[in-house]
Amino acid sequence: MEINVHSDELDKIIKFTGGKENISTVSHCLTRLRFVLNDPELADIESIKQIPGVKGCFNNAGQFQIIIGMNVGDYYRGLIEKLNISESDKEKTKVAAKEGAI
Repeated sequence: MEINVHSDELDKIIKFTGGKENISTVSHCLTRLRFVLNDPELADIESIKQIPGVKGCFNNAGQFQIIIGMNVGDYYRGLIEKLNISESDKEKTKVAAKEGAI
């Protein structure tokens, strides 16, 4: 499956969310990547906003969300591959956030 995202964009997302070890889970909805971070304070919001393709980011209900747009699925697949983690859905991410996985 071809992923239409530059690898350096994915590397920057990982780096500026605090690195691979800081990402507990990641899922996505229609336009956003939804992360549960072990330490949300490690996320460098200003640097994330400078990544091409990122339209914004914020924390909400225990999730760190990065707004991408309609091609968010490509970013998600690329992140899953680079992080070597299993896929998660929005509901699992919500549960992880509520259970204090952050």
